[in-house]
This record gives sequence, structure tokens and C-alpha cells, in this order.
Amino acid sequence: MRLSHQTEYFPQNLKGTLSMSGDYTKLARHRNAGILLAFTMWMLGGIGLLSEAYGRTDTVTAMPEHSASVFHELARRDIADGALMNAFDEQLDVAKLGQMLQTKVGLANTLTAFEFESIKRSMLQALKHMLIDLAPPGFLETRLAEHYEACFSKSEAQQIIDSQDEAKDPPERARWHAARLTFWEDAGQDLTTEARSWSQSFQIPSGAMLPTLVPGDHILVNKRAYWDTTPQRGDVVVFRFPENEAKLFVKRIIGIPGDVVEVRDQSIYLNGAPFPETCIQHTDKNILADNPRDNVRATTVPPNSYFVLGDNRESSLDSRFWGYVAKDKILGKAESIYFSIDRPSLTIRWQRLGLPVR
Repeated sequence: MRLSHQTEYFPQNLKGTLSMSGDYTKLARHRNAGILLAFTMWMLGGIGLLSEAYGRTDTVTAMPEHSASVFHELARRDIADGALMNAFDEQLDVAKLGQMLQTKVGLANTLTAFEFESIKRSMLQALKHMLIDLAPPGFLETRLAEHYEACFSKSEAQQIIDSQDEAKDPPERARWHAARLTFWEDAGQDLTTEARSWSQSFQIPSGAMLPTLVPGDHILVNKRAYWDTTPQRGDVVVFRFPENEAKLFVKRIIGIPGDVVEVRDQSIYLNGAPFPETCIQHTDKNILADNPRDNVRATTVPPNSYFVLGDNRESSLDSRFWGYVAKDKILGKAESIYFSIDRPSLTIRWQRLGLPVR
């Protein structure tokens, strides 16, 4: 017996962003200016949400040989010591951020200054993760070095580096900070456009991945995660639903190619041995003997395929019902929760902001 369809509550002002059909874990892509990362780009000049940006897939552009070293060193220092992200922080307008939250999400309560700062910190963490941690090697450094080459002569850049080494504060240091600010203003659109090729934001509309992912969580997905490696057991991945590729699902990988997977009275057996799980929940302990929800005969995962399950085991339609996910249908790995809202109460779940997806 397949699990019954569950109708979920969606706030009226978010319905346009969600696709509602059938499976409890189908992901809803952001379709219009919305939460968090969108706020950041909007405040830099009306830039749309990350998932709406369809941009280039190029990565690192080589700097001219004669000047690459000094400008790259300037950029490296700015990224390493956090000065670049601090400059971005300076440009965030907390009042506008709060106004957008209130307008787009319809929060039940007016946020305090401390709560706004919490959102800012989560936003900055997500932006750093997207542009530095998930990006191709050298992406942000190269873009910043190109900007600095347009702002300074080679000798000025070297003087800034020397003064930093000597703990001095010449006028060039103030120009350096001004250049950081203009970098975000000038490059923000292109950065998010390019970032669309390796990262994407999604909203969780249902409870099939409870307790790991909660309805109303907004997650950042690493689309580069499996460019050079293969998915691993335990990874939480976003993929195209095999029976309808227009739909995107999120599940946890249980079996990798060659694994023998069996479900026996709601327990998972992997290659003949019990498979320990610490991140799942069971909401119905009644065993359905002849139902794939609770019992699946031993099956070998084919090459380039994966056996995936929802963490909320009795409320998920997954590989037990429709089979395997091909590797080329996996869009990426869920990395972090950058925003979360409880829909019924329209309140922010502060304790979930910034959590990694494990």
C-alpha cells in the first residue's frame, strides 16, 4: 500500500513559490524574490534570487602575468582575514532586510534588532559558503584581484601589502576599504549569476526528511559536490524524481553501487548486516508485512545508481516504492540551512539558522 497523499498548509503569500503534488519530500524551488540570499542581492541593486539566475559556467579567469601576483596577494589577504565579508556586512541595510522579511514572508511578530543581526550573520555565512567554500578554486580571489587591478597601480597594491606587513596605516588602506565596497556593488550581479552553476537554494515543503529537514527550512545545495567524487552513504542529496523529472526530491543515500540493500520489519540491512541509523524517526511501529514501506527483499544496487530513503521513514515515498536514482539525475548535496520559518505560526526558527545538513 502506497502512502496516502498529505495536504500541507502553505502561507498564502508563499504559495506562488511552491509546487505541490504528491510526494512528501518534493522540493519547492524559489521562484521570486524571497528570503535571505535574495535580500542580500536585492540590497546591492535589485539582483534576483540565486535559483532564478541562469548564468555562465566558466570558472577562473587567468590574470595578466605581469601583475597577477601582487593583486592576487591583495585579494587573498582580504578573503582570508574576513575583510571582504565585513565590507559586505557594512552594506546590509537592516531596516530594509526587516521590511522585506515582513512583506515577503508575513512574519507574525516584529523582529528585534538582535534578531535582525542573527539573520544577517546567517546570511553572511551562507554567502561565504556559496562564494568561497563551494566555488571552484580561486573563483572569488580571481574576481577580486581583477577588481583591484582596475582600482590600483601595481606599486600602490604593493605599498598596501607592505604597510600591512609593517602594521602601518597609510592613505592607501582607506582606498583599499573603499575598493572592497565598490567590488560588491560592481560585481554582485555577476557573482550570483556565475554561482548559479554550482549552488542553488531550495525550500523544504514537507516532513518526509524529519527530523533532519523541517518544513519551512531553506537549504543551500552544492551542485559541484559530485563533479570529481561520487555520492557516499549518508549524503543528503537533491535529485530529479525518476518518474517525473520536472519534480525535485531530497533524500538520504543508503545504498551505493554494488550494495545489497534489504528492509526487514522497518530495519535496514546493508550487505547482510544491520545498518545503524541515528538520524531517522519512526512514527508508526505497526509492521506491514507485505508492504514495501516495511519490507523489501534483498536487492543489489546497479552501477551508477543509488538507493535513497527519507529520514521520516513511514512518511516518505522513496526507493522502496519506485527504485533507484541514477547518478546523472543527482543535482547536488544539501549543505546547510540558511533560513527556517514555521509556517503555521509564521515565526522564525532561530536555532536552525546556519545548521549544517548531516
